[in-house]
Amino acid sequence: MENILITMTDDGKLSCDDANGGYIEEVKARQLVITVNSLFQSDIITYFTVSFEPKGFGKKIVSDNIYKQGQTSEIYYSDGKIYCPIYDYVSVSPKVKIQVDGYETDENDDICAIYKSGLMELTFSESIVGDKIFPETENADLKLSEKIKEKISEELASFVAGTSNIADSAITNSKIADLAVRTNHINYYSVTPDKLSTGAVTTPKIVDGAVTTVKMADNAITTDKITNRSVTTKKIATETITDNELAAGSVTASKIANGVVLTAKIADANITTAKIKDLAVTTAKLANSSVTPEKLQEKYALQSNLETLSTSVSENTQDIQTLRDSFQSYLTTIETQLVNQVGGIVGS
Repeated sequence: MENILITMTDDGKLSCDDANGGYIEEVKARQLVITVNSLFQSDIITYFTVSFEPKGFGKKIVSDNIYKQGQTSEIYYSDGKIYCPIYDYVSVSPKVKIQVDGYETDENDDICAIYKSGLMELTFSESIVGDKIFPETENADLKLSEKIKEKISEELASFVAGTSNIADSAITNSKIADLAVRTNHINYYSVTPDKLSTGAVTTPKIVDGAVTTVKMADNAITTDKITNRSVTTKKIATETITDNELAAGSVTASKIANGVVLTAKIADANITTAKIKDLAVTTAKLANSSVTPEKLQEKYALQSNLETLSTSVSENTQDIQTLRDSFQSYLTTIETQLVNQVGGIVGS
């Protein structure tokens, strides 16, 4: 099999030093060896197709999908090159345009984008096919027309008309078979919101990260749409959690910072005896005259009374002693005066 070497330039054009495809209706006498450019060799492209458009045929003939790995058919890809034999149903015209398409797909194998090469034209010469002779003739177009009609009946029985034969808007809904419209038939941005039925866009159809803030209606995210523990501190606006948002008993001691419970935050009469630490009430914390006798334990009250009585007795004892000493001094003075008076009388 003779190779026709074709190179794809960086801008996608196809070039060939010898565009001679051989003879009309030859069966795999030659094959295309197309060296694709860096874009088509990159991981962006999942698979290729090679399309043929014979002049006057009115329809493209597209190869099977050519994957980068695991291809075992006669049409395959290897080391940056696409290998594609020229079949007899392709070489039915003196001139045939060829084109390479590269397909980018997502994780669901749906087509995201199609990258197309430029067009290149191969030429084919008249030849002897079986018992039919198609010599060079001035009526070559008539011979070609006969061949096209023959190929239509033999190879493409389902073919009815080419694009140029169909009037605009002539293909109505009833003419299209169910599931006949595939992804590569739909033009970009042609599926508008009104073409989608309710519930048609399911989760697998949405690309990760595609639902942005502006795509969500106000109040659209309800509680059951939020994963447990996914609302972090940074997601809560300042001063948005009020009393109503707190569950009963949800504010534990570990959630309260030191020094943040002020006097105004404590309800009256809410500090009970159990809440006061032993020896925590010092003298400075007692208001004047706030400790009444009934607040003292009995033994401490009795001890206080005894101490008071003892002090009183001690003070009275000292007073009596002082009085006794004073009286004794008074008696001594009287006695001295009397002695002196008696002595005066006797002396006279």
